[in-house]
Amino acid sequence: MHKTERWVLFPYLAMDYKAAEDWLNQQARAGWRVASFDLKGWTVYLLPADRPDIRYCVDLSGERARNQESYLALCHEAGWGLVETVRSMNVFCTLPGADPAPIQTDPGLERDRFERIYFWKSWLLLLFMLLFPPLLLSLLWLLLEGGDPAFWYSFPLFLLSSPEGAFSALFCALAAAVVLCSMLRYFLRCRAAVRSGGEMPVPSARQARLRGTGEFLLLIAYVLLLVLRLVDMSAPSYPVTYFPEERDSLRSRPVIMAEDVGLPPGEVLGRLEETGSPLLQHISYLDYAGQGIATDSYLSCLEPLARWTALALRRTSELPLAPVELGFDESWSYTGEDGFHILLLRQGKTVSRLSGAVDWTAPALREVLRTRLTST
Repeated sequence: MHKTERWVLFPYLAMDYKAAEDWLNQQARAGWRVASFDLKGWTVYLLPADRPDIRYCVDLSGERARNQESYLALCHEAGWGLVETVRSMNVFCTLPGADPAPIQTDPGLERDRFERIYFWKSWLLLLFMLLFPPLLLSLLWLLLEGGDPAFWYSFPLFLLSSPEGAFSALFCALAAAVVLCSMLRYFLRCRAAVRSGGEMPVPSARQARLRGTGEFLLLIAYVLLLVLRLVDMSAPSYPVTYFPEERDSLRSRPVIMAEDVGLPPGEVLGRLEETGSPLLQHISYLDYAGQGIATDSYLSCLEPLARWTALALRRTSELPLAPVELGFDESWSYTGEDGFHILLLRQGKTVSRLSGAVDWTAPALREVLRTRLTST
């Protein structure tokens, strides 16, 4: 059955207005006409063409309000009717029975409009998207941490071990890909072509859609980041308290319980908190036995990330950790005069930090630590 309507993604930036024009004319030749644009111009609603002579022209929108009326009047005299203005682009359609003339006939003027509209409204916006995260981090570093160098390890560790943090990392990677995806190269190519007396080159249809889709995904990412942040702020996280009869449910977790180190469990076994992302999962457990035994385990998706996690935990530790050889890939320890001990170890993609009044370096505990912490 022949379709009577279509909603199609319209992922074209102002810099790719000629590619947008080509695509619209392809739809016209296939028997479709533009009815409207939606979602700030990111989608276009197509209906069957009601006449065979439909053609489209896309021009950059840069006219001031006082010049807009005369500009549109000139376009109308040339045979073009304005359909809609979309993201700094004027989309025109041929008037019924008209033999339209080109809207832009001066390459120099077209180049100036291209540079002004594309550079200031597209390029700088994307640069801001790239620069905003590090600027925000720097501000947080100064305001919240007073310039403490450990912030550059603690904050990324927090982000990587949270869902919104992992999404932020993907967002930054996508932003970099969009900016580096031939945008500057095409911009310079256009400048060179026009200044040498040629016409504005038509960008590759594939590259144009890739650039536009990338920016569309960036906008979605910003919205999702905001939603995730608001949800995280409005939904407090409560730790799960385990009682002795529930200890079997903790056997599969990379945590140390009182009986693992020869201590009797108390009336309440402990408190468990879990956060994480596909990149890094964080499991925090506090056993109430004795003076308290704390376990912080990080399960990463890649071994290099695990090595960086161990480095971050060392750099953010308030107590000095010295290397110690215990048969793991990496391990560091601290022993206080009051019998308080800390052990940081890494085995493969698992990193664990143990603390409490237990000698974690004792030979009798090594197999226990290997079995309980690194067998997941």
